[in-house]
Amino acid sequence: MNKKGIDYAALLTVMVLISLVSLFANLQTKLYTTGRFLGDAQSPMIGINNEVQFYQAYVKEAAKLAAEKTVNDVAQNPQYQGLGISDCIQLNTINLPKQLTQTNLQEGINTAFNYNINRYMTEYKQKTGYDIPMNNFKISALKGEFIGVSVKPTIIPIKDFSGKFLGNASFRPSFKIPYKHEFETYPDIIRTLTAIVQQCSYTANPSECTIKSLPTKWKVEQNGDIFKFRIPRGTTETCYALIIPPKTTTPTI
Repeated sequence: MNKKGIDYAALLTVMVLISLVSLFANLQTKLYTTGRFLGDAQSPMIGINNEVQFYQAYVKEAAKLAAEKTVNDVAQNPQYQGLGISDCIQLNTINLPKQLTQTNLQEGINTAFNYNINRYMTEYKQKTGYDIPMNNFKISALKGEFIGVSVKPTIIPIKDFSGKFLGNASFRPSFKIPYKHEFETYPDIIRTLTAIVQQCSYTANPSECTIKSLPTKWKVEQNGDIFKFRIPRGTTETCYALIIPPKTTTPTI
């Protein structure tokens, strides 16, 4: 390219730059008169993304606190195990001492967990104005972890820089947290109690038989034919009562 061509290209570049600067200045002037600036349209979207991330983090921390309380509630309240309401539920009857009522944890875990996390969701709802459904998590308590998924979405209002309402965003929070809840061991407990009552019922000395069959860390209290088994669970314990009749009792056929 000769010198004249280079000068023309340089002049063209300068003219383009001048035009762009002029266009930008003109645009900013017009935006300034309306009180808006470049990026205002994108700001609500950036803001809602940040709010969702904060909300997700909050739900995860709330789930950790709710999980700890749920483990103790399930242990202390037999109704969360699909049993009756009692501080030490009796699992058999005098007529059929060797047949034990079975636990059913899943529904109880969901109920207890949602009850415990609702307080944290309510606090966040009051602070943010979000429409947060209560009793909204389905829980899977797998070995060593809690997994939760919300059924209904949380509705988050979107506002612009001036606070003007633009619409709503919906978000379904979820979480997966490691937690040694030991819910998977409840069937093992029932199997152990079943073995004890089958082995020790109608023996000459049910008390001695029961004590010999007792697993480590379990405690037992006896009141006549009724034995109360106290079993460590998390930071608390759970209690089950069994009727273990002696040999003098005539079994029901």
